[in-house]
Amino acid sequence: MSKHTPGPWRASHDSHGRFQLIADGIPLDPERDGAQPGEGAANATLIAAAPDLLAALRHLTEVCVRNDDGSLTLGSEDVANLEREINKAGGAK
Repeated sequence: MSKHTPGPWRASHDSHGRFQLIADGIPLDPERDGAQPGEGAANATLIAAAPDLLAALRHLTEVCVRNDDGSLTLGSEDVANLEREINKAGGAK
């Protein structure tokens, strides 16, 4: 099970114009009431991994091969790279 705050997330600005992330209608703040232990660190890990995840997904759109039956095929190296980025976003080393 993921340790980060479940989505969907959205980017916003607070009443002072500061950037914030909102999850389930609540600003992400590791000190907020009801925050689970480690949730702030898990959120930061996920956010930090977002650019690498986006790059991995963009790469997949370039290397996917659509078969005659409409299915998609990926090379094992591409799948391994995507799994690595997913694991990193989830907090795995």
